Amino acid sequence: MVKEDVVVTTITVHSMEQNVVVVSILWAGYVLLFGVVAWRVYKSLRDVARDESSSGDTSRALFYKLLGMALLSRIIFIPIQNVWDGQMIQLVAETLPQLMFASAWALLVSFFSNLVATASGGVSSNKPSLLIDVAVYLMYIVLVVWYWWNDAAAVLLYALLCIVFAGLFGSLAFFG
Repeated sequence: MVKEDVVVTTITVHSMEQNVVVVSILWAGYVLLFGVVAWRVYKSLRDVARDESSSGDTSRALFYKLLGMALLSRIIFIPIQNVWDGQMIQLVAETLPQLMFASAWALLVSFFSNLVATASGGVSSNKPSLLIDVAVYLMYIVLVVWYWWNDAAAVLLYALLCIVFAGLFGSLAFFG
């Protein structure tokens, strides 16, 4: 006789009060992290204001600004996601902060690729990364607007985010 293993799965449904506590803790963590990033932005801008700042200092200040904007968007959208039931708001609240984090990460990838290009005697430029960033945001806007008429745009929106993060990861792996 063969004994079969039985797998038991328990689904726990939390009350609204428990959900509010968990979301409040998450939100407080983002606020705390935003405070740290805001302090770093202040210090970086103060360093850039001096005459002896380098392009690395300028890139660092810009990275902290982009990271701060991404965190601020997440801080704004966390309560909206838990209160609003509209699908359009939910889609934007989930994807826009991710795209903003990708912009901050793209700056780091661009910095590393410029560093590699300079070290190998090549020419470095940030113009292609800016053009790609603008194109991705335009595609994001088109897909969000298209979502009003066709729900399939949500899948394309998540596919866009996957492609952006895969491209950033691949670039960082290549240049890093």
